Amino acid sequence: MRSLLRRNKIKTVIGANTVIHGSLRFAQGAHIAGTVLGHVTPTQPQRRSTLSVDHSAVIHGAVRATDIELHGCVHGDVGAQQSLVLGADAEVFGQLTYEDITIEPVEPRTTSPESTPATPSPALDPRFQGILRILREPWRSSA
Repeated sequence: MRSLLRRNKIKTVIGANTVIHGSLRFAQGAHIAGTVLGHVTPTQPQRRSTLSVDHSAVIHGAVRATDIELHGCVHGDVGAQQSLVLGADAEVFGQLTYEDITIEPVEPRTTSPESTPATPSPALDPRFQGILRILREPWRSSA
């Protein structure tokens, strides 16, 4: 997330304990750490815009910007006109649109064999909570 914050001007910040009921439109750049129950889009789609979505953020709606860095959870389509960066713990329940994509690698967590019971499959192991999940089901807007 630091890369987008350094490169572009973030003028809108939504804190971790904030809940917005309705769509959010921002100018130039936005950082979201809270919850948005609506779409997140730039006020001027033809101009360059940056959106950074924090680990703690949850968005229930479509997300659009020129450049997006996503570490939180989006229940909706994500559309980046240029670059999309997906953090290792990002969750997207919708379709992705992008020109360029970067997916951060997942770092496995290690524990001692004595403290962890054996599991039949690594995919079912709860220690791998940071795995990126992208569901291919199209998200349907309630509008």
